[in-house]
Amino acid sequence: MNVTKRSILIAFVLSVVCGLLYLYTNTFFKTKIVIPEGLPTFIAYDSTISTYGKSGKVEKSLTSTKLTYFNDRNLYFFDNPLITSYTYTDKGMDVWHLKGQRGSMLLNEFATISEDVVLTPGFENAPVQKATAFSLKYDFHTNKITSTDTVSIFGQAFSTEGKDFSFDLTNNVLEYKGKPNAIYYPKKK
Repeated sequence: MNVTKRSILIAFVLSVVCGLLYLYTNTFFKTKIVIPEGLPTFIAYDSTISTYGKSGKVEKSLTSTKLTYFNDRNLYFFDNPLITSYTYTDKGMDVWHLKGQRGSMLLNEFATISEDVVLTPGFENAPVQKATAFSLKYDFHTNKITSTDTVSIFGQAFSTEGKDFSFDLTNNVLEYKGKPNAIYYPKKK
């Protein structure tokens, strides 16, 4: 009987020691789950955003393979963005496509497209066939695309590159303010 009492006492003491060790390690070595501020509101894949004018016609559309949206800042980030701008004239519609590998957009303000950016027309008699750059900024209020990087443009019988690029999508007027200082107007129809 003496051995049984001793075994029960040892088991009780070891249980108390294990419990105290558990409480001790739990208070000092807790795993804290930290939720960082600024998590995206949502992430969407293979998405399209379109904006419409007062006449009910599409003015701009944006397609991307991955879209990350932050509601608190009205900010979008894109993978493989393609922005299409539609300008309606008396003679029809001019369409321009702007694509790259990465992009960001402040809602209803501007979009910046970077990494292997290509600007191409979607209509005949365009002032250029293609423009390439590392980064281009598209201002939605002025409907202009600008860049301080070197931009190369390619036409039917010419190619050139320069800095301080500006392209007015409404009037199809392309301009370099840096070197060279040049302005390209659309063909007369």
